[in-house]
Amino acid sequence: MADESHKELLKRHGLRVTPVRLAITGWLGVDSLARSQAEIEKRLDGADRVTVYRALRDLEKSGVIHSLSDSAGVRKYALCHAACAAGSHEDNHAHFSCSRCAETYCLHQVAVPQIRSPRGFTVSHSALLMTGVCKTCAG
Repeated sequence: MADESHKELLKRHGLRVTPVRLAITGWLGVDSLARSQAEIEKRLDGADRVTVYRALRDLEKSGVIHSLSDSAGVRKYALCHAACAAGSHEDNHAHFSCSRCAETYCLHQVAVPQIRSPRGFTVSHSALLMTGVCKTCAG
């Protein structure tokens, strides 16, 4: 996605266009990998930790990115599909965490199955995290 597309993405979600938000969405849009805040901070070299935290929070709240915990419990972030909006993540897909390289992949083609909750329980979020060895490490 080009820089101009990222500007439009931020505007469409009601966010102010800032260099940090553009850099985050630009990098997360490159591949299907989910990245930790530490990886993002390192990539943005010089961006203030609090600024990155706030940008991630705002991007997630507005439906531009989603977050998950990998198999080690590290919070990671990835770009959402266009259908996502504030409070409504429509790209309900599985994730894969590699036990060798520690990369976490969004598996957009693998939907999280609907599971009926027990009576009296209201589910607000469900996630599917698979762990094992990714195709890069296995090859």
